Amino acid sequence: MLQSIEVFFTQPIWLKLTVDLVVMFYYIYVRDKTDNPVLKRSIGFFILLFSRDLLYALIPAGEIMVLSDLIFIFMYVLWVRSYTGEKRGDWIWWVLNSIFILFIFFEWFFNFLLPFASHFYRIYHIILIIHLGIISFKVSPHNTDEPLAVMKARLYILFHFLIYTVLLIILGEGNPVVHRFLVPASVFLHLFVLHTVNTLIDTQRQGTIQKLTGDIDSVFDFMRVMGTAITEHLEIDRVLDFIVGSSVKSTRADGGAILLVDEFEDILKVKAVTGIFPPPYPVVGEMVKAKLDNMMTYFESNPVPLGEGILGEVARSGSPIFVRSTMSDRRLVQNTRNDLQYISSLIVIPLIVTDRVLGVLAICRRDKRNLFSESDFVNIRTFADYTSLSIDNILTYIELLEKQEMEREVGIAAEIQQKLLPRKLPQIKNASIAAFTKPAKGVSGDYYDIIKLKKGKIALVMCDVAGKGVPASLVMIMIRTIIQLIAGASKDADTIVSWINRGVTGRIDIDHFATLCFLTFDTESRIVEYSNAGHHPLLLYRSKSGQVENIDTEGLPIGIEPKAEYEKRRIQLSSEDILILYTDGIIESMDADGNQYEYENLEKFVLSHPYMKPEELTNAIRDDINKFVGNTKQHDDQTLLVLKVN
Repeated sequence: MLQSIEVFFTQPIWLKLTVDLVVMFYYIYVRDKTDNPVLKRSIGFFILLFSRDLLYALIPAGEIMVLSDLIFIFMYVLWVRSYTGEKRGDWIWWVLNSIFILFIFFEWFFNFLLPFASHFYRIYHIILIIHLGIISFKVSPHNTDEPLAVMKARLYILFHFLIYTVLLIILGEGNPVVHRFLVPASVFLHLFVLHTVNTLIDTQRQGTIQKLTGDIDSVFDFMRVMGTAITEHLEIDRVLDFIVGSSVKSTRADGGAILLVDEFEDILKVKAVTGIFPPPYPVVGEMVKAKLDNMMTYFESNPVPLGEGILGEVARSGSPIFVRSTMSDRRLVQNTRNDLQYISSLIVIPLIVTDRVLGVLAICRRDKRNLFSESDFVNIRTFADYTSLSIDNILTYIELLEKQEMEREVGIAAEIQQKLLPRKLPQIKNASIAAFTKPAKGVSGDYYDIIKLKKGKIALVMCDVAGKGVPASLVMIMIRTIIQLIAGASKDADTIVSWINRGVTGRIDIDHFATLCFLTFDTESRIVEYSNAGHHPLLLYRSKSGQVENIDTEGLPIGIEPKAEYEKRRIQLSSEDILILYTDGIIESMDADGNQYEYENLEKFVLSHPYMKPEELTNAIRDDINKFVGNTKQHDDQTLLVLKVN
């Protein structure tokens, strides 16, 4: 023991231990600055370094140096693997360590390898160094975020361990050169690695600060422009172009695109593209890939089905995808060739608001030496979150404007319609008239009119125009104007309907056709002349027989065929007879179970209330319908016109 202490004080090992302490404190300084999980937890390795050299000073045995070196190799293996997550070569590590454990702890295995025991540590040592070299050279910008620390240090680490091992084998553990120079020099490897990591951390911090400053400026400009977009009513296409441009600028990408989910189909449609963004899926046709313009046109004009390709996958799942290098992703094999479709790195982010995927934001780089980093991915995700909210707000704002415009349109149509309907029902000789109309949504597609003619005649019109809003109101105006011009006491009902049809057909869309019935009532003779153009039949109650008749004539709706022919019928009315014209909103009124009021109920109600005056009857029919439907929302316009002979 005294001899060991004497060796300690007579050899320069105290200097080695001092350097060990310097390395340990430097490690503690670096550890607080790094995010690498291995370096965060490596204090034990440096305590072991100090303990090894202290123990070696007291008991200079080569096994101590070898074992501690094996542990440090293990630390470097963990450190390198923490960058890539590479585990495909771990079976080598586990096999070697299993042999080592068997050799140390199991006597039978030790005896089995006893002839090779003197070389076991060295062979084991060399194989682990080779393993470290293999995994360290797998670290590259294509599979690792910020790999420079490993790439700069790996040659020095391997060179150190190899030279150190070779010199130990050649010189032997008892050689003074090993004690005085080789062992003290070994500690400088760890000092160099720590210094390399620390330098890169400081450099990256400065770069990160500059990048964050630029990102904050970009986000601020983005928010300012987005606010201006809303207040100045910018078109959504211009806003999307700005979003893509800002994303590309913020990440220094080569190109980007926004694709939005179609409202009616399960597809993504390209809405905005900036820079060069090749399609990240197979392209059909060599001519498409021959020119950049052709390829971009192909990308912009071909929707992407949800769930297909990397873009559709993100839109379907709502999860972002970060492909650092397309060389390592089979989904992008078509983008790895050296042609116009080449992409080196790709980020695709879903645009999500309240669990609803609006679309995707995608950016790409095309330089093999300049791939996206993890910080780029984090930055663009933050950017996409605000983008999602902005797009949703703008779309909501556009919908609000459209709704306001629709409401204004509905107001105009309702005003037009009110002017079309009779303000006051006329008093006529030998008959009484009543009517009611109730639109389903502010503006009705129904139109009725009562027109006094010469020679004691009166005309009744019932019309139902397909469609709603201003277009339907304009068709009503056309029909009303034509009727006012041509209706006369001397003209037959079928002739008037034919003229109405010819005046309207060709001047309106076929979607806005109208069903119409027209009749004239002679107050002296009590004769009705009736013609129908695809409308519901006339309901006629006969007071003498106490029965109801359906009066109808053949004829197409108004506005479909200009040469359509119409028929007429002449009907002699008697005292207390009742005529009822109605639209489909009356007999098709539905209750909560989807049951319709139907014509039979209308007929039964008239048969049971023939004594009522026209105004009383219309009110009673309306109340009966309301009782039938209950709280169910009205789905169609309702119009009823009643004439009763005195």
